[in-house]
Amino acid sequence: MAKYRLLSSDELKALEKEFVEYLVVNGITADEWERLKKEENDKALQITDLFSDVVVEGALRKIKFINLYTSETVQAIQCLEDRMIMMAVKREDETLDLLTRTAFELRHIKEGRISIYKGQKKYDSDRQKVIFDMTQKGYEVSDGQLFKQLALLVADNASE
Repeated sequence: MAKYRLLSSDELKALEKEFVEYLVVNGITADEWERLKKEENDKALQITDLFSDVVVEGALRKIKFINLYTSETVQAIQCLEDRMIMMAVKREDETLDLLTRTAFELRHIKEGRISIYKGQKKYDSDRQKVIFDMTQKGYEVSDGQLFKQLALLVADNASE
């Protein structure tokens, strides 16, 4: 069973060249692979599981930022090697929708319409597994712009 998830047929098809290279590196020829699929399906599935883990793990290692958006809260998390740093905004005014662009204005903090939080946490298990689990719960991979925007908001709020 895959540590993360089994790649879909479409994903495997898109990574066909890499999968063939993976098989070769592991000493499995094209003929042997065809035989395994026909005669030892469990073993073929196990090999596919392992390849899926290699691919997903590689993608997870590259993730630097993840975000979670709701109308009530927004979290932006920087995923470092040893810990996560979080910037979060929570609405205090139910008429404010945090999914709008204007929600993250300094005036909303001053008016008490939103609260901003920051924190950090060490991974309680393997970094990649923690990030994978978070993406399964709705967190989205991001480019870090929201994290930087919220960090500036925290800095601006602290300086005033």
